[in-house]
Amino acid sequence: MFHFNQQRTFLAPLAGFSDSPFRRICRKLGADAVFTEMVNAIGLTSPLFSKTKRRYVYFLPPEKPIGIQLFGNDPGVMADAASIGEELGFDFVDINMGCPAKKILKTGSGALLMRDKRRASMIVKKVKNNIRIPLSVKIRTGWDDHDDSYVDFASVLADSGADAIAVHPRTVSQGMEGKADHEKTAAICKNSTAPHVIASGGIETARDAILVKEMSGCDAIMVGRGALRNPLIFSEIRKFMNGTSETEYLRLADVILDHFDQVYTFYGEQAPTFFRKQIAWYTRDLPGSAGFRRRMGEVNNSEEMKCEIESYFKNHH
Repeated sequence: MFHFNQQRTFLAPLAGFSDSPFRRICRKLGADAVFTEMVNAIGLTSPLFSKTKRRYVYFLPPEKPIGIQLFGNDPGVMADAASIGEELGFDFVDINMGCPAKKILKTGSGALLMRDKRRASMIVKKVKNNIRIPLSVKIRTGWDDHDDSYVDFASVLADSGADAIAVHPRTVSQGMEGKADHEKTAAICKNSTAPHVIASGGIETARDAILVKEMSGCDAIMVGRGALRNPLIFSEIRKFMNGTSETEYLRLADVILDHFDQVYTFYGEQAPTFFRKQIAWYTRDLPGSAGFRRRMGEVNNSEEMKCEIESYFKNHH
């Protein structure tokens, strides 16, 4: 059975990116566990759950251990959705109580639950009582700079049954801007009743991960946008922690081509549409990448896209 105390690195649930091919790449490169993208609990429990939405809960054995991240604000619906997640074979359930996106806040979900501790507690209790697998909750560190209730909020969730708290130490009003303040993560580690704390936010390199872990005292690290730029970050973190590397990959080019092959296998001739945004992240800071990304925006054929990728790395690396 999955246990949070056995995991050191997580791939964050990234909307629009954390699909099955990317999760497999990150697991292969050393991520100890991964998440689905956010899944709407109402949608998952609806009899009209479409084939398109079903893609969000599809996974393959190499992706395990994998958690399903749910959002919603109705305790009963969230509990039913969590139970479905368990039936589908997920290893743990995560509840998003930190998303600052307006379309999520409008539903009374995500970070808005930080303003309603009673409802947040009810959701955690209901979900925990309805599943046998572990439960985590992802939070932000308050609504704005004047809100210092985040330590208490983490304790409320833990006391309600959460096995782990994933902390993104930016406020809701910050969104994804500004610096992630891991001194606040440290405060949650030190002063809350959370049994396990996962630190997320602002982790772009393996050195960042080690510094955050040492400074905050967290139990594990969650990597989001850092993995979009460089999924090798997981093997690099493992190398820092163990003194050895356990990955077969030596170059980012190898990773990108493997990822594209998996995207093609998964999506077929739609692969260029799905991979275009990912290649933009992979090559963002590389030499000669602006022209390359423009060409990628014009390519709609899978074979042509693969040839362009091979040619770019042959000529620039």
